[in-house]
Amino acid sequence: MNKFPVLAIVALIAAMLACQAVFPTQPPPETSDLGCHETIAAVNGLQSNLTLPQYFTQENPTKQGGEFDPNRYFEAFTHLHMQEGYVLDFVYHQDGMGGYPLLYARPVDQAPYATEADYLATAPDQPDYLSFVVPQDSPEGYFEYAAFAVLANQFYLDWHANYNDWQVLCGRDDVDKLIQSFEGEDVFGIPMTAAQKRQARAIEAPQPSVELTAETAIVKMLVFTKWGGFYRRSLTIRRADHFIVDEQDEPLVEYDCGIMF
Repeated sequence: MNKFPVLAIVALIAAMLACQAVFPTQPPPETSDLGCHETIAAVNGLQSNLTLPQYFTQENPTKQGGEFDPNRYFEAFTHLHMQEGYVLDFVYHQDGMGGYPLLYARPVDQAPYATEADYLATAPDQPDYLSFVVPQDSPEGYFEYAAFAVLANQFYLDWHANYNDWQVLCGRDDVDKLIQSFEGEDVFGIPMTAAQKRQARAIEAPQPSVELTAETAIVKMLVFTKWGGFYRRSLTIRRADHFIVDEQDEPLVEYDCGIMF
């Protein structure tokens, strides 16, 4: 019997084992959702129990005190904070076809505006409130900043403003829950078709992701609206001043509930 092939095989196996000892193999790391589930659940908890004050349904409504304080959002978005010396506030826009909050940032020692008219008369050129919201310079911080931009003004919505129903989905489990919400007898509008459900469940990489470059953070996240369907939203955020320099929506699965307000 020729011993050389056997010895060669033994030597090869020994070499492979030695390599594994020096460079041990590791299972691929689990994909992080960047804290998405926890963050979105906390936001939903803040918004879900809010009731639209009756006085906000009137023309040019006046805040009367005791309304939702948008600074509570930072309890949910723990990787964001306001620029030092500023707080978040809002006035309410009502045009007879619907109403929604107009968020703005004001100095801590400045009295809040009571009406939209007061706000527009004295601060028509004020920078967007997002420029006063500061993200942590991390993947979690930029994801939360992108999600904040989507969700922050979704409270006290009246009538046509409810078209602003964008949801941030954190992963495949959220896709499944969403699909299940369109099943049964109490479906809001037109049910999803079998093809739409199948396409939604086949969406690749449904969890959010952040790519950091030397100058930008590129956030990608799965979003959904009942008046459009599933989209991949991509935001390019400048790290130096957290300015959103580009925003794109890639359609993934088309859906429309068919409801018109």
